[in-house]
Amino acid sequence: MRDETDDSPGTTRIGRHRAVYLTAAVTGVLALLVGLAVVTRLSTSAPSSTAALSQTRDALRIASLHPVPSSSPSPSSSLAPTPAVTPVSTALSSVPVTATTGSATTSPASDSTVVTGPVTMPRIRLEPAVTASLPQPDVNGPDVLEWTAPFGLEIRAEHTAQLSVTAHNPTDRPARLSHPLSCTPRINEDEICTQNVQLVGPGQSVSATYTIDARGVAPGLYTLRVEGVLTISVTVS
Repeated sequence: MRDETDDSPGTTRIGRHRAVYLTAAVTGVLALLVGLAVVTRLSTSAPSSTAALSQTRDALRIASLHPVPSSSPSPSSSLAPTPAVTPVSTALSSVPVTATTGSATTSPASDSTVVTGPVTMPRIRLEPAVTASLPQPDVNGPDVLEWTAPFGLEIRAEHTAQLSVTAHNPTDRPARLSHPLSCTPRINEDEICTQNVQLVGPGQSVSATYTIDARGVAPGLYTLRVEGVLTISVTVS
């Protein structure tokens, strides 16, 4: 009786072919899955251009038509290498830091040393105040002069009268008059005097004689002022 198991060479060859086809099919499926994973990763990590997607699809189509044998290298090794990541320098001292306080913005100095904590300022020694005496003026005013003159003067209407005055400087510094003593005062105070300073030396005296004119002046009581400090009463009758 003949055994149902056929171990002939033809049967063995058919089994080998089936095993090769099955291995190729499994390898193609794996390549397809790997390609889909790569496409998914690229689409999630960064937006791809239309040209890149088209090239990936073409590669998958070729892989499905031509399955890779089991002895060939893994499809993942043919992928483009991952770009190298440049390490970031940790030298923070070279990066300028800007500190903001209120509305002012300041930049630290180039020195990398940062001082923190309270800063003690050196004590400032204050010298005692010095009282300085101002120098005395070299020239006195007319108020230091001693005057010799009548206290009053009586003039008849439409007439004139003589008035003599003397100014003595008893101090050791000159006395200054705003205009010469020779400027004659007038009853109605409309005199015009030259603005020329006159000095009376220390211990010296100056004198002047005036002609007081009462013409055109109504009768009454008037006052003459000499150099702004000497006052004389004048009666026009």
